[in-house]
Amino acid sequence: MSESLKLGFGALPESAEAAVILLGDQPTLPASSISAIVAGRGERPIIAGRSQGHITPPVLVERSHFGMVQEATGDSGLRDLLNARPELVTAVELPVADDVDTPEQLSDLEREG
Repeated sequence: MSESLKLGFGALPESAEAAVILLGDQPTLPASSISAIVAGRGERPIIAGRSQGHITPPVLVERSHFGMVQEATGDSGLRDLLNARPELVTAVELPVADDVDTPEQLSDLEREG
């Protein structure tokens, strides 16, 4: 996950003021969750979802902190870094977004849709 983040942030144009990190395995994430993250901009350089007491995507990172992505390692993305630096994060309460991790879960989702 950290390598994907680094590639994505490396591809951002110089004009990008911020970037929102979304996970591909959460296709049912409501647009209202993304709107709530964007609306949280202002006081701190990172705005993250919080569900059931845990920091979760989506996460918005202001350009001033794009370099933090380079510190990410392994499959936890920014989670460990954000938990270690709560003074940088505005947490926005969001509903739990279900993961779709198997072909069966995807099929179930397609049948429901």
